[in-house]
Amino acid sequence: PSYLEITMPMAFLLSIVVAFGRLTRDGEIVAMYSSGLNLRQLVRPIFGFAVLVATFAFVLAVFTRPWATRRIDETISEMARTRFTAALRPGVFSSWLEGVVIYVGAVEPDTGQLTWVMLADEREAAGRRTIFAAEGRLQTDDQREVAFLQMRDGTILRSLGAADSYDRTDFGAFDLTLEFGPMIDEHTERGAMP
Repeated sequence: PSYLEITMPMAFLLSIVVAFGRLTRDGEIVAMYSSGLNLRQLVRPIFGFAVLVATFAFVLAVFTRPWATRRIDETISEMARTRFTAALRPGVFSSWLEGVVIYVGAVEPDTGQLTWVMLADEREAAGRRTIFAAEGRLQTDDQREVAFLQMRDGTILRSLGAADSYDRTDFGAFDLTLEFGPMIDEHTERGAMP
């Protein structure tokens, strides 16, 4: 629709210029004047059609394009949420996001509801985090183009640098931000370590 609101008036203008140029070159304008047709009678149908083209372009610009843009945004958001939930297979260690390996016991594709979530996050240079949660839910934020993995009733284990040193934090609710990006289709089968 964004192209039509520009191309329709431009095509109409070009067709008028070409038509009148051809009529002038072939002497048809002189013949019309000599037969009693005046300029007002010649231009009246052109103005009528111009009003139709302008109305069509207005409807496209004011109503159709914003509606189409909203639908595209909704579809992209749904595709992103579906892509994340589709990449999560129950009982499989998935490393489709760079620096993140996730394991889920069960996935509800329609709602994004997850059970028995285990996540290893190595995106931060400060230290590796391993997160265990009884349940979780995948949500998308259309404005920021990110997904949030909302986990409940779990534990975060963060390494502190030394081999045997880690920090344990229990939580009731925890949100992890996952940025949309190219999906890496690597899966490790059930029971294998990534």
